[in-house]
Amino acid sequence: MSMTGMAPVAGTPGWLRILLGIVLIIAGVVVLGNVVWFSLVGVMIIGIAAIVGGAFEVIHAFWTKGWGGFIWQVILGLLYIAAGIYIVTQPVGADKQAFLDQWREMNDVVHHIVAEYGGSISAEHGIGVMKRDELAEVKDPVAMEVMRTLKATLDPNGILNPGKVV
Repeated sequence: MSMTGMAPVAGTPGWLRILLGIVLIIAGVVVLGNVVWFSLVGVMIIGIAAIVGGAFEVIHAFWTKGWGGFIWQVILGLLYIAAGIYIVTQPVGADKQAFLDQWREMNDVVHHIVAEYGGSISAEHGIGVMKRDELAEVKDPVAMEVMRTLKATLDPNGILNPGKVV
Protein backbone atom coordinates (compact mmCIF):
# COMPACT_ATOMS: atom_id res chain seq x y z
CA MET A 1 0.00 0.00 0.00
CA SER A 2 1.45 3.33 -1.04
CA MET A 3 1.38 6.51 1.03
CA THR A 4 1.79 8.80 -1.98
CA GLY A 5 -1.86 9.85 -1.80
CA MET A 6 -1.21 11.28 1.66
CA ALA A 7 1.83 13.35 0.67
CA PRO A 8 1.47 17.15 0.47
CA VAL A 9 0.78 18.59 -2.95
CA ALA A 10 4.05 19.42 -4.69
CA GLY A 11 4.68 23.14 -4.72
CA THR A 12 2.61 23.95 -1.63
CA PRO A 13 4.77 26.17 0.57
CA GLY A 14 5.65 24.74 3.95
CA TRP A 15 4.56 27.90 5.75
CA LEU A 16 1.07 27.50 4.26
CA ARG A 17 0.79 23.92 5.55
CA ILE A 18 1.94 25.04 9.00
CA LEU A 19 -0.52 27.96 8.99
CA LEU A 20 -3.36 25.65 8.00
CA GLY A 21 -2.42 23.28 10.83
CA ILE A 22 -2.40 26.13 13.35
CA VAL A 23 -5.78 27.41 12.12
CA LEU A 24 -7.30 23.92 12.39
CA ILE A 25 -5.92 23.46 15.92
CA ILE A 26 -7.35 26.82 17.00
CA ALA A 27 -10.70 25.98 15.40
CA GLY A 28 -10.74 22.63 17.22
CA VAL A 29 -10.04 24.29 20.57
CA VAL A 30 -12.81 26.86 19.95
CA VAL A 31 -15.29 24.13 19.05
CA LEU A 32 -14.33 22.04 22.10
CA GLY A 33 -14.80 25.10 24.30
CA ASN A 34 -18.28 25.68 22.89
CA VAL A 35 -19.53 22.19 22.15
CA VAL A 36 -23.13 22.94 23.07
CA TRP A 37 -23.24 26.13 20.98
CA PHE A 38 -21.69 24.51 17.92
CA SER A 39 -23.96 21.47 18.31
CA LEU A 40 -27.01 23.72 18.31
CA VAL A 41 -25.73 25.56 15.24
CA GLY A 42 -25.25 22.22 13.49
CA VAL A 43 -28.76 21.12 14.40
CA MET A 44 -30.16 24.42 13.11
CA ILE A 45 -28.32 23.97 9.79
CA ILE A 46 -29.71 20.44 9.44
CA GLY A 47 -33.24 21.67 10.25
CA ILE A 48 -33.04 24.51 7.74
CA ALA A 49 -31.60 22.15 5.11
CA ALA A 50 -34.54 19.77 5.68
CA ILE A 51 -37.04 22.62 5.24
CA VAL A 52 -35.37 23.86 2.06
CA GLY A 53 -34.96 20.32 0.71
CA GLY A 54 -38.60 19.54 1.43
CA ALA A 55 -39.74 22.70 -0.33
CA PHE A 56 -37.69 21.78 -3.40
CA GLU A 57 -39.10 18.26 -3.30
CA VAL A 58 -42.66 19.60 -3.38
CA ILE A 59 -41.80 22.06 -6.17
CA HIS A 60 -40.09 19.28 -8.11
CA ALA A 61 -43.23 17.16 -7.84
CA PHE A 62 -45.11 19.80 -9.82
CA TRP A 63 -42.36 20.14 -12.44
CA THR A 64 -42.13 16.46 -13.31
CA LYS A 65 -44.15 15.15 -16.20
CA GLY A 66 -46.90 12.70 -15.43
CA TRP A 67 -48.51 11.71 -12.18
CA GLY A 68 -46.30 8.74 -11.38
CA GLY A 69 -44.87 9.33 -7.93
CA PHE A 70 -46.38 12.82 -7.64
CA ILE A 71 -48.24 12.09 -4.39
CA TRP A 72 -45.20 10.39 -2.85
CA GLN A 73 -42.95 13.32 -3.75
CA VAL A 74 -45.39 15.78 -2.19
CA ILE A 75 -45.77 13.65 0.95
CA LEU A 76 -42.00 13.21 1.26
CA GLY A 77 -41.45 16.94 0.77
CA LEU A 78 -44.04 17.81 3.41
CA LEU A 79 -42.48 15.32 5.83
CA TYR A 80 -39.07 16.91 5.30
CA ILE A 81 -40.56 20.35 5.93
CA ALA A 82 -42.35 19.17 9.08
CA ALA A 83 -39.21 17.46 10.40
CA GLY A 84 -37.14 20.56 9.65
CA ILE A 85 -39.58 22.82 11.46
CA TYR A 86 -39.62 20.46 14.43
CA ILE A 87 -35.81 20.34 14.54
CA VAL A 88 -35.48 24.11 14.31
CA THR A 89 -38.12 24.84 16.95
CA GLN A 90 -37.32 21.99 19.35
CA PRO A 91 -33.52 21.56 19.52
CA VAL A 92 -32.50 18.46 21.46
CA GLY A 93 -30.58 19.14 24.64
CA ALA A 94 -31.33 22.86 24.65
CA ASP A 95 -33.42 24.77 27.12
CA LYS A 96 -36.61 25.32 25.12
CA GLN A 97 -37.41 28.68 26.73
CA ALA A 98 -33.85 29.98 26.29
CA PHE A 99 -34.03 28.96 22.64
CA LEU A 100 -37.41 30.61 22.10
CA ASP A 101 -36.16 33.76 23.85
CA GLN A 102 -33.79 34.20 20.89
CA TRP A 103 -36.71 34.17 18.43
CA ARG A 104 -36.84 37.96 18.05
CA GLU A 105 -33.08 38.27 17.52
CA MET A 106 -33.10 35.52 14.87
CA ASN A 107 -36.10 37.09 13.11
CA ASP A 108 -34.37 40.48 13.05
CA VAL A 109 -31.36 38.94 11.29
CA VAL A 110 -33.50 37.06 8.76
CA HIS A 111 -35.81 40.03 8.12
CA HIS A 112 -32.81 42.33 7.59
CA ILE A 113 -31.40 39.99 4.94
CA VAL A 114 -34.80 39.64 3.28
CA ALA A 115 -35.29 43.43 3.24
CA GLU A 116 -31.89 43.89 1.58
CA TYR A 117 -33.18 41.86 -1.35
CA GLY A 118 -36.51 43.68 -1.51
CA GLY A 119 -38.48 40.94 0.22
CA SER A 120 -41.19 41.05 2.86
CA ILE A 121 -41.49 39.61 6.36
CA SER A 122 -44.61 37.79 5.25
CA ALA A 123 -45.59 35.71 2.29
CA GLU A 124 -48.90 34.58 0.91
CA HIS A 125 -50.16 33.66 4.40
CA GLY A 126 -50.19 37.20 5.78
CA ILE A 127 -48.71 38.47 9.02
CA GLY A 128 -50.29 36.43 11.77
CA VAL A 129 -50.02 36.94 15.50
CA MET A 130 -46.26 36.32 15.79
CA LYS A 131 -45.29 39.08 13.35
CA ARG A 132 -48.04 41.55 14.21
CA ASP A 133 -45.83 43.82 16.32
CA GLU A 134 -43.03 43.76 13.73
CA LEU A 135 -45.29 44.93 10.92
CA ALA A 136 -45.25 48.57 12.06
CA GLU A 137 -41.43 48.50 12.09
CA VAL A 138 -41.08 47.40 8.47
CA LYS A 139 -44.22 48.75 6.81
CA ASP A 140 -44.68 52.29 5.56
CA PRO A 141 -46.73 54.37 8.07
CA VAL A 142 -49.11 55.41 5.27
CA ALA A 143 -49.74 51.75 4.38
CA MET A 144 -50.40 50.97 8.05
CA GLU A 145 -52.92 53.81 8.25
CA VAL A 146 -54.64 52.60 5.06
CA MET A 147 -54.94 49.11 6.59
CA ARG A 148 -56.39 50.53 9.83
CA THR A 149 -58.86 52.68 7.91
CA LEU A 150 -59.92 49.77 5.73
CA LYS A 151 -60.34 47.53 8.78
CA ALA A 152 -62.40 50.19 10.59
CA THR A 153 -64.56 50.72 7.51
CA LEU A 154 -65.26 47.03 6.90
CA ASP A 155 -65.46 46.07 10.58
CA PRO A 156 -66.66 49.10 12.60
CA ASN A 157 -67.49 46.95 15.64
CA GLY A 158 -64.12 45.17 15.66
CA ILE A 159 -65.65 41.69 15.69
CA LEU A 160 -63.76 40.21 12.72
CA ASN A 161 -60.49 38.72 13.90
CA PRO A 162 -60.08 41.18 16.79
CA GLY A 163 -56.56 42.21 17.75
CA LYS A 164 -54.85 40.11 15.13
CA VAL A 165 -53.18 42.61 12.79
CA VAL A 166 -54.24 46.26 12.92
